[in-house]
Amino acid sequence: MKSNQEKVGRLQIFFFNTGIDDHNVLYGEESWSRPGDYVLLQAQTDLVCISSACPDDTTPVNAWNPTDIHIRVYPEKTISPKP
Repeated sequence: MKSNQEKVGRLQIFFFNTGIDDHNVLYGEESWSRPGDYVLLQAQTDLVCISSACPDDTTPVNAWNPTDIHIRVYPEKTISPKP
């Protein structure tokens, strides 16, 4: 039987500056992204996506100011949409 990790696959985290330190403790620092930054992905197969705009206002990860996210899904025929 597959584990949950095998079922879900790898996670991709955009716009967060986090890591694991030498003591295996998760840390978060201010993001390197800036307003207007975006990620454009093209699916090569059917997939399920999950998105979270983590309202993390207790660390510098969101510069202490969580903001909304915007997600666009383009039609299959669209090759290179412009945001």
